[in-house]
Amino acid sequence: MKSCFFIGHREISEEIFSALTEAVEHHIVHCGVTEFIVGNYGGFDRMAARAVISAKALYPGITLLLLLSYTGFTERIRYIFRLVISRAHLTCFQPFGPADT
Repeated sequence: MKSCFFIGHREISEEIFSALTEAVEHHIVHCGVTEFIVGNYGGFDRMAARAVISAKALYPGITLLLLLSYTGFTERIRYIFRLVISRAHLTCFQPFGPADT
């Protein structure tokens, strides 16, 4: 399995969404990536998750993993990613504590 990790700034312009979507598809088709990992803070992370969810329509075998970097952010993350979670299977991983799905 090949993985791709997204991390970016909390403020991001919607103008890059199409380029980000193209990059996700490129990594699936040309690099063999099947697992995408996003962070849990800010606009870029949410945009990356949206791009992966869009790609799941054409490539249903890919997965999206949300990396929880802070143990106290679970409720905050559920709130921020509510729309994302409702559209795709999303696994949450917390490296220093229990996972929360």
